[in-house]
Amino acid sequence: MKRECVYTRYIRISLNGLSSSFTDWIALVHPEGLIYYYNASHRVVTEANIQRPDILEKINHGIREFESARDRRRFDLPQTYELLLELNFQEDGCSYYYYLVDHGCQTIFYLDDANTECLDLPDVCSMDHLSKGPILHSSNALAHSVVDIKLSEEYWLHLEYFCMHGSLPPSAEFTLMGMLSHAWGGAFLKPQSFFAQQ
Repeated sequence: MKRECVYTRYIRISLNGLSSSFTDWIALVHPEGLIYYYNASHRVVTEANIQRPDILEKINHGIREFESARDRRRFDLPQTYELLLELNFQEDGCSYYYYLVDHGCQTIFYLDDANTECLDLPDVCSMDHLSKGPILHSSNALAHSVVDIKLSEEYWLHLEYFCMHGSLPPSAEFTLMGMLSHAWGGAFLKPQSFFAQQ
């Protein structure tokens, strides 16, 4: 069953006089009042104020740079990808922060190699912690690697901040209901648990 988001209002941005080929931006208002911008044709989201022509041109340039890098590397993006692009102003010019979102796998990823420091990962004891795929623990239960867990956490943070232009994947409702059921069960069975205090 598909559920519609309660907050579906968006604001179209007028791009008067701009000679930009990217004119299909919409401004969206987060339930807490922050504005962000989404370009459906390029699947880009940003908090940069693209109502300013100079900022819009910088973001458009970043999109072209990203698409050029993607094409040079022949990087096949998943059908459900989205690009977050932010500006980083410095004394010597402007650079970009980015990450890619895969809504199908509920994770974030990058075109470039990323190390544990830039992912802000906790210290690990062995390379097994960083391995792809599930790890078999002594309890014989499968758990995802530290990297998978961190990237999944970043995915849900992305949805928290940029929630107005899409819908959750069908599996997300099942996953979230499982988490809430687990929390409720823990609070019911152990009143001093973390969830009971919420």
